[in-house]
Amino acid sequence: ARLIARNSKLIRKIRNKKIYGRFPEWLINEWKSIHIIDKEIFPSIDVICNMSFYDAEQIEFGMAYAQMMKNVSYDNYDYIVFVPYLNRGGADLVAIKYANAVLELSKKSRVCVISTEDVDSEWKNMLKNEIDFIPFGQITAGIGVDAKLIILSRFMSNIYPKCIHIINSSLAYDYVSSFNKYLNQNGIKII
Repeated sequence: ARLIARNSKLIRKIRNKKIYGRFPEWLINEWKSIHIIDKEIFPSIDVICNMSFYDAEQIEFGMAYAQMMKNVSYDNYDYIVFVPYLNRGGADLVAIKYANAVLELSKKSRVCVISTEDVDSEWKNMLKNEIDFIPFGQITAGIGVDAKLIILSRFMSNIYPKCIHIINSSLAYDYVSSFNKYLNQNGIKII
């Protein structure tokens, strides 16, 4: 009975704007629901007052990463080709032909093209169907460059490419410059 009274008192304190304002409404509602089922699960005032939070940037990282993963067909890739975008132009056509040629030379190759600018890539459909395309710039629109590099590094370390080819992408150049030691230690070729 004492624990129930203490937790009921705690619920009233949390409703107080000083403490309540620290927590999202969905969390308070979940705590209230859990409290109805099991009075001992509700966190103590000490736990609540000392609780740390993940900021929204971490949530953005996860959402961007999840969106990237929706665009991949494989766990790892032989070639990653970075481009700013794939639109009408000579370098873009070269990038498309390059990616398609890599696939032609070795049918077993896994190829992924990643666009790094927040621009719709009108020519992405010119890539062979077996080549994955990730509109990274659009997925991470509104996220700062440093955060984009972190997201990209996590993605690249999980798909473990054998070769990275950069065609006019400043973000990819920054990635390679920032993570050069990791790439070299893991035998990832940079073209």
